[in-house]
Amino acid sequence: MSISWQLRLHSTRATERLGSQLARFMMGGEVVALIGDLGVGKTVLVRGIARGLALSPEQVTSPTFTLIHEYPGSVRLVHVDLYRIDDDTALRQLGLDEYYDEHTVVVVEWADRLASDLPPDHLAIRLEHVSLSTRRATITAHGPRSQKVLNQARASDRASRERGRARPNKDDVS
Repeated sequence: MSISWQLRLHSTRATERLGSQLARFMMGGEVVALIGDLGVGKTVLVRGIARGLALSPEQVTSPTFTLIHEYPGSVRLVHVDLYRIDDDTALRQLGLDEYYDEHTVVVVEWADRLASDLPPDHLAIRLEHVSLSTRRATITAHGPRSQKVLNQARASDRASRERGRARPNKDDVS
């Protein structure tokens, strides 16, 4: 069974904030599959995840040419970019399953290229252009660990909205 949450992001700041909000509930062992066109904000979301894991978001860059960036911390962040991977052999040679452990959050850009090789428990985030500055994020949790993260992030978002702090300006999520 999977659960989903769909929201609009009205700025890059809101996209980064979503990543941070999700990461606050990650303890290590999570896999995040990012799907979306070029320029939709996948790396921005990873910066937010880094911030939420108490890592420096300024360090986060797209690993398009190196394929994998690792950011050490109390929970290690592994950022993978599969944009240049075009066959199963190259994908297997990356050895992604070596990163799937209880002390690491693995975020995979262009995860649709992994498809059936994703672990059964993962958080899939599809980002889509709605307008020049607005994105639609559809977050789907597959498996109990990912469902727990998504449920906690949604509850936190709902509580913030009820306190009136979630929408002070147009940069927020709707």
